[in-house]
Amino acid sequence: MGGVTGRPAMARGPSVTPVAGLPKGRGWTRVRGAWRPPPSAMEIPMPAPICLMENSRAGELQVQQEALQVLAEISQPVVVVAIAGLYRTGKSYLLNRLAGKRTGFSLGSTIQSHTKGIWMWCLPHPRRPGHTLVLLDTEGLGDVEKGDAKNDTWIFALAVLLSSTLVYNSMGTINQQAMDQLHYVTELTERIKCLLEEQKQELCRRNERASSDRCTAALLELWDELDNRIGQGVYSVPGGYQRFQDDRQRTVERYRQVPGKGVKADAVLQEFLQSKEAVSQSILQTDEALTEKEKEMAAERARAEAAEREQQVLKQKEAELQQKLEDQDRSYQENVRQLETKLEGERKKLLEEQGKMLDQKLKEQEALLREGFREEAGRLENQIRHLQQQNEEIQKPSWIQSALGVLGDVATLVLPGIVGKAAGVVTSFFRRLF
Repeated sequence: MGGVTGRPAMARGPSVTPVAGLPKGRGWTRVRGAWRPPPSAMEIPMPAPICLMENSRAGELQVQQEALQVLAEISQPVVVVAIAGLYRTGKSYLLNRLAGKRTGFSLGSTIQSHTKGIWMWCLPHPRRPGHTLVLLDTEGLGDVEKGDAKNDTWIFALAVLLSSTLVYNSMGTINQQAMDQLHYVTELTERIKCLLEEQKQELCRRNERASSDRCTAALLELWDELDNRIGQGVYSVPGGYQRFQDDRQRTVERYRQVPGKGVKADAVLQEFLQSKEAVSQSILQTDEALTEKEKEMAAERARAEAAEREQQVLKQKEAELQQKLEDQDRSYQENVRQLETKLEGERKKLLEEQGKMLDQKLKEQEALLREGFREEAGRLENQIRHLQQQNEEIQKPSWIQSALGVLGDVATLVLPGIVGKAAGVVTSFFRRLF
């Protein structure tokens, strides 16, 4: 078998890469002349290749559902390597080597084409963790027994369309016929891509129209409840705009729960909400006007309540002041009563002391007279008369009031503890006075 070659610059689609040998990436080892992938790549999710496209005897290519199911279950990014070339040139053998297996893709032992259609084998990528390597083995081209160049062209074109890397295998040096075939298939593939893109765009447009119709119908049905509430004046009250916003948000959430809306779900929703913006602004303006009026009324109520509270505070202060005055008056009267009682006791003590002093003076006078000291007895007589006058003054009922007047500011008597102190001051004063 000669070199494996290709033309990488022929198309913008999958690259056609010449392969001169097997990959020698990190973790690959050479065992008995053969390159083996690392252990992680040996954990193949498929034990053996399966048919992806069956080539019937009538020359029709049919997709196998089993293969589609396998591809649908792959969640990782995939790298698709397809191999094409003349029949019986060792394509299946080369893919088995790429998979690190001696067996896998079926090998024939004659010069007849063995692989029919397109076969697929999925396994972990040996160089890219988290990626799946999909190997595609195609039916050999140029089988004289098949004799269907059109069928060969379709298999080749499908290999180009499905792969991210295409390996074209040939015996010896690649010839002009192979180059022309590669060019033809590449051009055909580009045209198929354009056709598929046009069909895709048309399908997308149909899906978008269907999605738009479905979404619009759902929104109109859901919005009907809000229209009824608007007509009933539910939002024409202070705070109505916020209520409207809440109801609108609930409508949007209900819309998002509608199944099968398609690709235009968000775009139609935004367009629909934009179309209702005038209604929203009208509700907002009404709310602001009503809210402003309510604010004025609330401010007036607040001022009235503040004035009433101020009056209540004044009344409370007046009541507290009146109570305080009454308490002070009661305290004053009580202190005066206590002071009078105290002064009455002090007057009795003072009279008792004055009486003792008078008795003493009388005894001294009597003694002086017996001894003949009449002049000294006369001077003592004046003191005795003075003491007698003092006793008469102290015994008068007005004596206590006179004593209270001596203090000057009677109001100070309401202070705590002033009774005993005031009585002592009055008594000391009269003792010095007399």
